[in-house]
Amino acid sequence: MTLADAIRKGAMQREKGTGRLYDADRNLSCALGAAAEGMFGPLEQQVDVYIADALRREFPALHCYLPSGRCVQCPDCKETSWLWDVVGRHLNDAHAWTRERIADWLDTLEE
Repeated sequence: MTLADAIRKGAMQREKGTGRLYDADRNLSCALGAAAEGMFGPLEQQVDVYIADALRREFPALHCYLPSGRCVQCPDCKETSWLWDVVGRHLNDAHAWTRERIADWLDTLEE
């Protein structure tokens, strides 16, 4: 499963949230929280740091540079950062992209 596929699958579980991976009390998840739920199932009993570690193990490009040795550029503001930051802090939070739109953009990176 690709990161984009995991986001799409997880996005069906909750409404979109910002600022943290997921908020079980408010039934929200960000793009990365959706990816975690798409990969691992419901997150109610898990702690954000463990989810982040599991995602980084499953998708190593999130934790560090892409295999090409470069960071990625935010398609909205053009700032360059790690993929984790571009997906979570830029596209999901700052630019308010939908999780599905983020997944579509990720598909262009994986081609």
